[in-house]
Amino acid sequence: MHGYQRPLIAFREYRDDDGQVIEYGHQWSDHPSAESHERVHDPDRFEPLRLVANALIDWMLRTYDAALIRTVVTDPSAPRVLDVVPRDPTAAPLSFSLIEPSGVLITAGVLHEFRFPDCRCDACDEDIHDLAEDMEWIVKAVVDGGYSEHIDDSPSPHAEYRLHATGAQRTASARGPVRTPDRDRLAQARAALPPGGVWAAWPRRTDAA
Repeated sequence: MHGYQRPLIAFREYRDDDGQVIEYGHQWSDHPSAESHERVHDPDRFEPLRLVANALIDWMLRTYDAALIRTVVTDPSAPRVLDVVPRDPTAAPLSFSLIEPSGVLITAGVLHEFRFPDCRCDACDEDIHDLAEDMEWIVKAVVDGGYSEHIDDSPSPHAEYRLHATGAQRTASARGPVRTPDRDRLAQARAALPPGGVWAAWPRRTDAA
């Protein structure tokens, strides 16, 4: 990702109710405690992911021929949504929703969402540096043209995605039924998908460094 630099994620010390330091990302040597599945001790610890999202958006706008669209919301409780749309309609748009109390939801293409963190509970113990790396990898895969989406109807509507980034020994894919609220989006999604469901690489800015 030439020209991109992850913003500094400053170390912040969190302590439990007994005053012991919580080593997030490394809490459990075996299995998490039963009560940790229901506990979110520090919901704001994922706030730096918003800095990563903003840095990725700035990098994309500097590097690629794309436009930034800000969704105007009147409800103060609604997430702030930033859409980065490449000027090539066969390239997948990326939408960043800055969700409360902290975290980022990335929508890639027409149907698939990637949530950071996927779960906030202490049992899941997600590491913020790993999450930042995952966000960056997804963005790189999409802008490199390593993203595809497919929809089929047998026996019921299912959606599938595949991701791979140039130069990275890593792939990801998933398939699942389209949720009932999404069925109305199927016709629009099918119309928006590129031939074969394979999204093109984003066009680069001619003046990009």
